[in-house]
Amino acid sequence: MEYLSGGELFMQLEREGIFLEETACFYVAEIIIAIQHLHSQGIIYRDLKPENILLDQDGHLKLTDLGLCKENIHGDSVTHTFCGTISYMAPEILTRSGHGKPADWWSLGAVMFDMITGTPPFRADSMDGAEDTVANILTRDLEIPLYISMEASDLLSKLLERQVSSRLGSGLNEAEEIKNHCFFQQIDWKEITNRTCEPPYIPILSGADDTTQFDSRFTDQPPVDTPVDDSFMPRDNDEFKFDGFTYIAPSLIDNLSVSPTRDHTFNINQEMETHYLSSPSLDRNVTRSNSVPVYQPRIVQANHRGIDHSKLFDACPQSFNNNSTNRPHVSTTVNGSNILNQNQNEMMEVASTSSIPPQIELIQ
Repeated sequence: MEYLSGGELFMQLEREGIFLEETACFYVAEIIIAIQHLHSQGIIYRDLKPENILLDQDGHLKLTDLGLCKENIHGDSVTHTFCGTISYMAPEILTRSGHGKPADWWSLGAVMFDMITGTPPFRADSMDGAEDTVANILTRDLEIPLYISMEASDLLSKLLERQVSSRLGSGLNEAEEIKNHCFFQQIDWKEITNRTCEPPYIPILSGADDTTQFDSRFTDQPPVDTPVDDSFMPRDNDEFKFDGFTYIAPSLIDNLSVSPTRDHTFNINQEMETHYLSSPSLDRNVTRSNSVPVYQPRIVQANHRGIDHSKLFDACPQSFNNNSTNRPHVSTTVNGSNILNQNQNEMMEVASTSSIPPQIELIQ
């Protein structure tokens, strides 16, 4: 996980009290680029707040804590989960009437309001803070301080619009509607996207692992390692639980350097007591009927006792009883010679006398 040594935007707000509009404009612009990317992937963020916005070592923003994201939200799709942080939650989330991408733009307006006033727009200070905050979000008029510029006031009022269809960013152009607002007239969106413009604040760090930008209430806490549950630790005899398995990952087959030895073992890994053989170059010159299923090539087990012949014909056991005439066709290459249509007994004889364990393909 990437370490963002610049700390939380929340801590910057705590230190500064409020941001100048120019500073807020830069940060809001970078947030828009991040949310626009999520929306382009069919993802809504749903938990935008200063605590989830971190600065990297260069002072650029990154969104974190994606645990409340919802995927597969395209176009006008909505979801109904109640989630987020109340002070920044859109009204349609609080009422559970269905929310989609525009909910993130409401939260953007709430975060922007927090940046330039020092508090979220509808937060209540009463004892019943959460309930009153919800009531304020749903019913109270937005009050914008007089010192806020007309451009910023207009943007805030259009983002903090309760009617979803009228909210800025809810139209066909989505984020582009917000980016074209006059509040961002000094923003070069290409530079914002490429992170080539200088941030208003660059953290002063002593090194890559500097933690001074984080709240000391957290960094002063003694670290506690997660206790190890010994019941999940591997035991000396755990390898025997896999005896009899003849599978090897297909992705590893091409990387194996296989060379036969006299006792039918293979120099795949000298430390392994049991080795597995499968070949991507099995003979395919067998007529396959469209009316019967075709079995995939079997993987034949070889060990210090030679070939485990019981593994050669276990793909379809019901076909191998003594009275059955439905013998499987076997395509195999032994010592460079191709052998077709061998029945089980004949193949056993071949496998027993060959110096190279056969490569087997079974077809019903």
